[in-house]
Amino acid sequence: MIDECRSAGGVVGGDFEGVPLLLLTTTGARSGEPRTMPMTYLRDGDRLVVFAANGGRENHPGWYHNVLASPAARVEVGTQTYDVTATVLEGTERDRPWPEQLERTPYFAGFQERAGRLIPVVGLTRAPKADPGAPQEPVPVAAPCAGAGSGRSRGHTRPKSHRPSYRHRRPCGYWIAWNSPSS
Repeated sequence: MIDECRSAGGVVGGDFEGVPLLLLTTTGARSGEPRTMPMTYLRDGDRLVVFAANGGRENHPGWYHNVLASPAARVEVGTQTYDVTATVLEGTERDRPWPEQLERTPYFAGFQERAGRLIPVVGLTRAPKADPGAPQEPVPVAAPCAGAGSGRSRGHTRPKSHRPSYRHRRPCGYWIAWNSPSS
């Protein structure tokens, strides 16, 4: 479905025909790896709003745990791709988009009933573009994780692919940067 969404500019058929979809890429809270999920959304002024319904399951979806751990994410909507900051909406701010979502996708009412939990609503606000002339925050190169050498972390010495200027945030919170395959 992700490939179909990308190739068709966010328009898919089947059960999701006519439903606005976006692709949200988060950083896995445990793995530190990018995770992409298709989901319905609403526009709310300058931001997008998504719903952590998880098909009406009792637990929150993985992407919701990911944005709680790291609110920086990437959105692909239509033919645009940009960075966003995720914020869990609460109170009236959370309740305001819910009726519109139920109008557009009535099956969400069943999700709420089956879930037995309040379905979180998350706002996705476009992140400001970095000023190329601004000084960059220093990034430790190959900083050790707390569990380095335990086998679980494997020391984080090199990414799987050797892409230039690759930056990766490890689950322990350290940034790892590789500027070339030889570093």
